[in-house]
Amino acid sequence: MKHQDEIKKITYEYCCEYVDEYGDILDTDFADKLSDIYPSRFIKGYTNKRQFCIVRTVGSEAEGITDRSWAYVGEREFCSGQKVPAGKFNQLLKTQTSEVTQ
Repeated sequence: MKHQDEIKKITYEYCCEYVDEYGDILDTDFADKLSDIYPSRFIKGYTNKRQFCIVRTVGSEAEGITDRSWAYVGEREFCSGQKVPAGKFNQLLKTQTSEVTQ
């Protein structure tokens, strides 16, 4: 049986990336709840383009983070191949729809 420190956990967090006209990421905001980063600081005068995504982190206390992968709005899989949970996919998709209508 594995010791408590060796048990791997999967966590998800939302991310807002602020990118320039070349697609380079200038800054990021991370939060456990989408409502903590949306609406983003763009509303407060931050003028760079925003990209919202979900970050999947796998790790344990003993090993630390062993895998980290991203899925952007509309992507049903993380870059590592795992499926995005339906609830998180739909919530992120609604955010993108709201962005377009603002």
